[in-house]
Amino acid sequence: MGTIIFIALIYVVAVLLIRDVVKSDIRYYQHYSWGYISSETAHTFVSRNEKKIINAFSLIFPIYFGYKFGCQCGIELYKILVDKNYENRIIAWLF
Repeated sequence: MGTIIFIALIYVVAVLLIRDVVKSDIRYYQHYSWGYISSETAHTFVSRNEKKIINAFSLIFPIYFGYKFGCQCGIELYKILVDKNYENRIIAWLF
């Protein structure tokens, strides 16, 4: 139970930290993208739904980062333990 609370606490802290980054990125987009993106519809959509976009990306990013970090750690662990030894590759298929 304590592990679940710890993971939830870390997730909430990550979401709160990422919120500020997403908010500043959206503000940067709204302020500086007029020369690059001439779509009035895109700017209207972003300005109307700013809080929804911030919440969605803040909730999704820690999960995405954890997945990508886990994949990279798994690849590195496989390279260290299994990659050069053919017999270990066969054993890895069983697990």
